Amino acid sequence: MRPYLSYISAFSFIAAVGAAQADVTASEVWDGFKSQLALLGTIEASETRVSNVLSVSAIQFSAQQDDVAGSAALAGEILFTENADGTVSVDIPDGLKGRVSINAPFGQSSFDYALVPVGFAAVASGDAGSIVYTMEAERLTHALSNIAFDDDDRVSAALEIVTSGLKGGWSRSVEGDKDAVAASYRYDQVALAGSLDDEGSASSFNVNAVALGVATAADTTLPDGISLEGLEGFLTSGILFDSRTSYENFSYSLNAGGISAQASMGAGFIDAALDDTALTYETKAEDLKITANPSFLLPQIDLSFAQTQSQLRATIPSAGDAQDISTKLVYQDAVLSEGLWGLFDPQGHLPREPINLFLESEAQGGIEYLKDAAPLTYLLLKSDEPQPLKSIKINELYLNAAGAEFQGVGAFSFDNNDLESFAGFPRPEGSVDLNLSGGFGLLDNLAKTGLLPDAQAQGIKAMAGFFAKPGAEPDTLTSKIEITDEGRILANGVPIQ
Repeated sequence: MRPYLSYISAFSFIAAVGAAQADVTASEVWDGFKSQLALLGTIEASETRVSNVLSVSAIQFSAQQDDVAGSAALAGEILFTENADGTVSVDIPDGLKGRVSINAPFGQSSFDYALVPVGFAAVASGDAGSIVYTMEAERLTHALSNIAFDDDDRVSAALEIVTSGLKGGWSRSVEGDKDAVAASYRYDQVALAGSLDDEGSASSFNVNAVALGVATAADTTLPDGISLEGLEGFLTSGILFDSRTSYENFSYSLNAGGISAQASMGAGFIDAALDDTALTYETKAEDLKITANPSFLLPQIDLSFAQTQSQLRATIPSAGDAQDISTKLVYQDAVLSEGLWGLFDPQGHLPREPINLFLESEAQGGIEYLKDAAPLTYLLLKSDEPQPLKSIKINELYLNAAGAEFQGVGAFSFDNNDLESFAGFPRPEGSVDLNLSGGFGLLDNLAKTGLLPDAQAQGIKAMAGFFAKPGAEPDTLTSKIEITDEGRILANGVPIQ
């Protein structure tokens, strides 16, 4: 990822504004909007020209994505006004509203949509081949109401998203057979409120979320004639993008069936990038705090993290080649409240120290194993000729909790010609080195809490001698687990299978 992306996009945008000298017409600006929407579906509208103003109304949009079809009919008008300086002002004086319908394999749904702008102003400049837009709005409201599922009037739902203090813009240019878009926006606040009530089951759900200081920057390149018709093949469609969305603070609260929860976090970001070699995704959040009230029978639960982080990088699939997939997961200084500890350790036998988890791994091939565990990721990464799992490497595994510390590194390759030795799974070959400290102390404490019967704790200690050997320090164990090319499993050189 490139953390400086937002600065580059902002600079490129300012430079493009300064370079925009030629005139652009209202029709060219509207055609630019239509060409972007055409990537997702078809759009029709009534167009009326009076003097220097193009009025677009009665907008109808339809789209088909795999087995999901949608349509929208919107009332209201968009005005494109040609100015004396060669720019075009875009306005939505009364907003837009209409009914949206979605037909999917899992059912039908529909809702009323309304876009309500306050203090909205947008200006397009440049020429048809390179249009630059600036935009600001005191407030923009996107409201979904009268949400219906399969025409069941017992279920009612609503969703509203309000953005405040919007400033930014984007530039669009045609470069040969490619359409390049660079965007940069900042919002003082983004707020979301949603609700769902089911009279049939007497259940309800409410959620409210607020993000402050939201900034987003993205560079996107679209090949000429591209059509987005679902997730499959998206990575090989020729689309290139690099984006970052960051926030200064984020919080939310939800209530479902009498169970409530609240969460807040400090600064964080979401990065996503796609080029002709790989897809990359990364998230990071600081100072995450979660509070939950399960019911009147249970105490309040508090959980906090100093930092959370996740990363995924996958090479673009190609015929005959296995994809390289790398992942990273971090949970730093997780602190559980006494109320949560007290649910299973009221007498305080287990140390209350912060919990840390760090995992960094690599794999080659094996996309099919994500089909059930992570279906969305699987669809994105799927290729016409998916390659079987060829190797896994654990660069680092670290976990400390309740007085124990566990570490591991290792690597395995897989023979897909042998599916018998390991019950249908490709035969692995390789080794992993494991270290555990404080493990026996943890077993003793678990026995004291009653979570683990003492006899079982002692049995686990006795069995540890078959798989591990004592380390240099008290209550430490080390183990090297190997799988040979003959399918034999060794622990510290001793066969266990």
